[in-house]
Amino acid sequence: MKRLYEIDLQFVEGAELQTSNCVETLVYALKGTALERAIITEVPRSDTSRPGTQQVSVALVLEERRRQFEKWGEQNHDPFVWLSILSEEVGELSEAALHNRFGGHAAHPDNFKKEAIQVAAVALQIVEWIVLQEQNEGGLRL
Repeated sequence: MKRLYEIDLQFVEGAELQTSNCVETLVYALKGTALERAIITEVPRSDTSRPGTQQVSVALVLEERRRQFEKWGEQNHDPFVWLSILSEEVGELSEAALHNRFGGHAAHPDNFKKEAIQVAAVALQIVEWIVLQEQNEGGLRL
């Protein structure tokens, strides 16, 4: 039986904090960082999913977040703009589903997965923005 692990990477002061829920992302997370220590703990199995699926899914979303950051940099938008960005991504997910069901240029199961990951990554970025607002400005201003 495979064991699942959560890895919490803690970096020296001033370095970007990165955490990982999947062992496979550890090597990437360590490249070019000021790692202070790594805490590796076994993750209890979830009764709601197959072993490891949640960790792999989260790792895919975090990798997409990294790609989005490399492409767009830090994003600071008002809630209306965030919702517009998320809605555009949901639209692309809907299009992939329709093309898979009824045919079309984007008919491929990988497209549906790719778009679902992008939706989750944008949603995560919105949550990150909210948390940053709360930390830096003492609360979320809508």
